[in-house]
Amino acid sequence: MMKNDLLTIAVITYRRLESLRHTLMSLNTLQLPENLEVEIVVIDNDPEASAKDVVTSLNAKIPITYVQERERGIPAARNKALHYAKNSQYLAFIDDDDVAAPQWLCSLYNQLIASDADIVRGIVSYIFPKEKKYLRLLEIFLPPRANSGDSIQSAATNNVLFKTEIYKRHHLLFDPEFTLTGGSDYLFFKQAITSGCSGVMCREAIVYSIIPEERLTLRWLMRRYIRVGAAAEIAHRKLNLPRDERMKLFFASLQAVVTRMGVHIRKIFSKQPVAIHLLLLLCKALGSIIGLFGLCPKEYR
Repeated sequence: MMKNDLLTIAVITYRRLESLRHTLMSLNTLQLPENLEVEIVVIDNDPEASAKDVVTSLNAKIPITYVQERERGIPAARNKALHYAKNSQYLAFIDDDDVAAPQWLCSLYNQLIASDADIVRGIVSYIFPKEKKYLRLLEIFLPPRANSGDSIQSAATNNVLFKTEIYKRHHLLFDPEFTLTGGSDYLFFKQAITSGCSGVMCREAIVYSIIPEERLTLRWLMRRYIRVGAAAEIAHRKLNLPRDERMKLFFASLQAVVTRMGVHIRKIFSKQPVAIHLLLLLCKALGSIIGLFGLCPKEYR
């Protein structure tokens, strides 16, 4: 009898015990693809192993393993997940502050198979406090515009499934240069697609993320927009894209943001002065400019 393919779900965590518990509980109620073995690995980036009790106390229906990564930073923890899944055929990532819909994994896997793709990206649906719901129209909280099955140019580890062959074949790792800035996942999947791997969208694969109050202040949002712009520019430099090509990507991204804002402009005006949205767009542009010089805010100190 042939052995079923193995799919590993990786959760990177760092001192988010309560939200991690909710994430794992949602994974415990997943609908599972047929003829596929599924396991979960939790990579704890806390040297004090704070998440161990949360993992070991869970009455899991899916096999779950606790692994500690003492080296600081998300790239190191993500690379630990790559190493752990070296014998798996598929690897999925979800954040430790997200909750998966029951059909999440099946939707990702079915789209991957139907599209014969190497990477499939899902949707993150953000949940806001009532008085801050107007912020859902910001670019960083809006889902990609691509339809299911459409090609994508990168992905993020908050909702993704991919064949492990992509990093084995192309010797890919998450870049430690992005330890304090974030963005190593953007570069990782961008490198994979640039190397010839195929990526598609799946709008039916949904995870839910509750946005904490401290991430909804103007100061935090400005820093995030600057960081996103700068990290993307640094990633494009690492891909050895010519400067004119990087500038084309920058202006194309800015144009897409402005177009998207235009679609929602009436809603934005009815909820909150549009000045905040325009300010954040300028912050992203500023980030792209400072990224040209290899600089990026260190969000994860």
